[in-house]
Amino acid sequence: MTRPLSPEVLIPAERIQQRVRELAEQIGASVPVDTELAVLVILKGAFIFAADLIRALPCRTRIGFMEIHKDPERPGRADFVFTHPFPMEGADVLVVEDILDTGHTLDHLLSRLAARRPQRLRTVVLLDKKPRREIPVLPEFIG
Repeated sequence: MTRPLSPEVLIPAERIQQRVRELAEQIGASVPVDTELAVLVILKGAFIFAADLIRALPCRTRIGFMEIHKDPERPGRADFVFTHPFPMEGADVLVVEDILDTGHTLDHLLSRLAARRPQRLRTVVLLDKKPRREIPVLPEFIG
């Protein structure tokens, strides 16, 4: 049996949109002029956050998508499926995730992506659940 959703609003939509605009400014300021930012969106949870963020970015972007399939038999491990890949070697890559929880999946993902030799690999998360962290993962940008 599923629980009904609580009508309680924890973070007002206006505050989220303001923070997304602030993140876009911070990220944009960190991208060198004439550099294309390769944005890798983790589906399905981050797609709305990513859409709002990408629209607000002041730099050129290319977008790829990835699905993460978690295996309950292998905690902390997952299979990664690039649904719209792009070359990563030498790219300035920004991984967009909705929620950072224990850190297991993001840590595993970042190590796999680093093997593709991007010039720079950074992460942005909308929500960071620090009290639940089991692996020390620190995103560069936090909503």
